[in-house]
Amino acid sequence: MKRFSWVVVLAVLVSSSLVSAPRAEAQPPDRLTSYRFLPRHSTLRQTGGFAGWEIEAPIYGTFDFIEGWRDLGPWLPAFEPYAEFANVDALWLHPAAFPGIDLDATLNLSGLDGTPLPVGAPFDVYKFEGVEGQGQPMSLFAAKIGRWLYMRGENEPGPGTADFFEYDIRALARIRPFADLDGNDLVNGADITMWRDHFGQDTVGDLDEDGSTAGSDFLALQRQQGEAVPDMAVLDATLAAASASITAVPEPGTLVIAGVLLILTGSYARRR
Repeated sequence: MKRFSWVVVLAVLVSSSLVSAPRAEAQPPDRLTSYRFLPRHSTLRQTGGFAGWEIEAPIYGTFDFIEGWRDLGPWLPAFEPYAEFANVDALWLHPAAFPGIDLDATLNLSGLDGTPLPVGAPFDVYKFEGVEGQGQPMSLFAAKIGRWLYMRGENEPGPGTADFFEYDIRALARIRPFADLDGNDLVNGADITMWRDHFGQDTVGDLDEDGSTAGSDFLALQRQQGEAVPDMAVLDATLAAASASITAVPEPGTLVIAGVLLILTGSYARRR
């Protein structure tokens, strides 16, 4: 029994030395990407509640998407990837509340915790969990596919919460700026005409968000010429297929400690 205690102590000491060893790499920098919701392809559906609401309305506005790594601290020699929404400046165009309802206050997007999923796909998929504005559980999947970010999610009020609203979001956003000025889901000659008609007059064609429609905005039009909004049905199928390919992968730090304990306890067993 005494010998086994020494084995446990040795395992703890070895694992501690491993996790406290200098790291080969510094923490990678966070990456921030700015997006704009496409109202024609972004909706929030509200049902239930005391009054029995059933409303589906578009989402308009912008947000930032942050991807980074959290330091797990002195006990584990690793970083944990994460994602989060930030600077959410978006409205849910609810017909009963002009000019709209704060989307972040409703779904608490900036308060959800995001983690990347190990999907077998050439793009990143994140799962966000937490509570929405009513304090009820909320889960959301977000897929970064090229310049686009597609999200699907819903809250889960659960039994005995009939007075709470149920929410279902289906939204598409594009990296800013998006040069589809006329909102027809395609960047073409019509957008160039619209930019020309508002040149130097207002901010209708202000793609670089400097407060005016100017020559610098024409660069975005040129670069995005011919770009079209992806098919929403294809995005749904893509996200569903990616989510289905998820496999559970143990944390690297956990594997290190478990491996040390297995080796040491196995060695003790052979001696017995």
